[in-house]
Amino acid sequence: MDLKNSINPVNIDGSIDHRYVSVTSEIIRRAGQDCIRDLSDFYKLTKHNESKYELAGLRLVSAFFHVDMERWQRNGLKKRLRECLGEVGFRPSKISKLIKAGEFVASEMSNNKARRDISDDYDFVEKTKEEREKRYEWEIKFLRDHGLTGLYELARMNWKGLHKARSQYRGNGDVPLTTRELEKLQKRHPAKTQERRGRPARFCQKQEWQVPKVRTELAQIRGLTPIEITGEENSQQTQLQPTIASCEISSAYLVEQFTGLAKAIDWSSIGSDPEARRLLNAVRETLSFIAELANESRYSPVI
Repeated sequence: MDLKNSINPVNIDGSIDHRYVSVTSEIIRRAGQDCIRDLSDFYKLTKHNESKYELAGLRLVSAFFHVDMERWQRNGLKKRLRECLGEVGFRPSKISKLIKAGEFVASEMSNNKARRDISDDYDFVEKTKEEREKRYEWEIKFLRDHGLTGLYELARMNWKGLHKARSQYRGNGDVPLTTRELEKLQKRHPAKTQERRGRPARFCQKQEWQVPKVRTELAQIRGLTPIEITGEENSQQTQLQPTIASCEISSAYLVEQFTGLAKAIDWSSIGSDPEARRLLNAVRETLSFIAELANESRYSPVI
């Protein structure tokens, strides 16, 4: 570790900003060699321990994504999970890898278990129970052999990249791919932002809605065009519901719809509308969470 370069500001391209070199050199001189040596030892020890215990962190994150919970609960706990991993001692860059890889592992393990136990829903080569069990164990070995960095690269691939990675792993006699090989595969086959790769229902429940007489077109929302509400009772109108599966669109898109509707509604008239107040009361906990999240977003950086 070069402490002088570590405290020296850098340019946009990551190179050292030489305007500060003389100043940082003087700081290092005044700090003394004993200070520099102790900090270097601390850095090496921290890095060693982080690598030693990263699999424990991965198991914690994977367990988090295995547990069924409401979306608002997952959002709140995910933020706290990041803070917890930081308090334990993981660096921000390592935490990002743990979150990405842990979610990937949980998804893959759930899919592999479903493939083994509910074979009728899948059209795969394995026909017998023994073949499915053997494939399940092979998939577990494939994940374990690649470690945190490897799993992070795999998590950022689309299904073609994952297929090639598995084929290369098998072709090499179940020898894990190197980080360099995985990085090349990931660059050729990057996962799309909204892609879910067959994620199980707990991560992405596919729901298709039909509201026959109420249209919430994005064009209407953006233009704040008044939305005609019918007098017919329809329980599906109690939620903002897109016309396509929620797992196929981003959260940002849904929030854009939600905020557009919020601006289009005449909130001053809600107080005299018992039905509207009843609907709001039914989701008061969700609205409270949204308000808290919006307030935090004013002061906290986006995670």
